[in-house]
Amino acid sequence: MRAVSGYSAGLADLQRAPRRLDRYFRWRGKDVTRMEAFADSVFALVLALTFLQEVPRSYVEIKAAFWGLLPFGITFLTLVMIWVEHYRFFRRYGLRDLTTFNCNLLLLFLIMAFAFPLKFLFTALLVMWVGPIGGLTSEELFRGSEQGDAYFILIFYSAGFGAIFAILCVLYRHALRCAKELGLDEIERHATATSIFNSLVYVGFAALSIVLVVITGSAPAAGLVYAGLGPVMFLLHFRRDRSHRRLVSARGLDT
Repeated sequence: MRAVSGYSAGLADLQRAPRRLDRYFRWRGKDVTRMEAFADSVFALVLALTFLQEVPRSYVEIKAAFWGLLPFGITFLTLVMIWVEHYRFFRRYGLRDLTTFNCNLLLLFLIMAFAFPLKFLFTALLVMWVGPIGGLTSEELFRGSEQGDAYFILIFYSAGFGAIFAILCVLYRHALRCAKELGLDEIERHATATSIFNSLVYVGFAALSIVLVVITGSAPAAGLVYAGLGPVMFLLHFRRDRSHRRLVSARGLDT
């Protein structure tokens, strides 16, 4: 707990900390740490490698590149979502202890291992659901593969997706255990618990997708499971936001 032992004395100053993503959360991480700088470099590298491709040399290739923006956009939004969670965690708590360091390294490893080829996965799923994209068909995407490779790919990436949010869950759980040392008030503890619940939902959907692949053997059906994330996250946000507003109202703060 040495990394958080010095926070309590300066809690009053945290009221002036920037809160663009957390209106009632006092940000304790003010300076960009080397962990964050390294993480930002990894995210930037992964996005660059995901986007870079050969320059189109014909109308057909330009059309294919245009349709390729759709799976890239989904990949981009997924990585941005993870980056925002990473950024907000370090701004919220400013933790620099061994647990945070190790979890951060493992998270970056998973992003490098699983996020970079995500574009292929989303391209394959869109081809299965919608049809050929820019001339790409399922046969071309899986040329040279054996039967069952599509199922293995979905299991592989679902496991990686779930593992990434499992680590985020561990990080937020660690922050909640350090609540006293960090001086988290009731509203901040509630927001931290909400982040834990959110991460667990993502882990649950990844696990459900893997189970469906194993039971049904249908990769497209297992991929469609993720379409339910939106409604479930909306309901969770609605329930947690109501309790959040009650806490804010009890404190006499403007909502």
